[in-house]
Amino acid sequence: MLATLTSKNQLTIPKKIIEKMPDTKYFDLEIEGNTIVMKPLTLYDTDDDEFIICALADKCDLIISGDKHLLDFGSYHNIEIITPAAFLTRN
Repeated sequence: MLATLTSKNQLTIPKKIIEKMPDTKYFDLEIEGNTIVMKPLTLYDTDDDEFIICALADKCDLIISGDKHLLDFGSYHNIEIITPAAFLTRN
């Protein structure tokens, strides 16, 4: 299937693909060689979306949070998620 790049530098994804992931709002993009890989982000608490998206966009290694939903992940796409107390006891 063909994805189209718009004049606003946005990709238009074919409807057949989007219909298979109706609850997906965000994708993590990676380049592997000459291939763009789109991985759907599955978040369970929509209030946490912004934190995960920002951390991915800024290529963060760590999120420090007291939020139970975020901490339940432990890590997300190689981003470690820990409590403030755990951060303070790190070497």
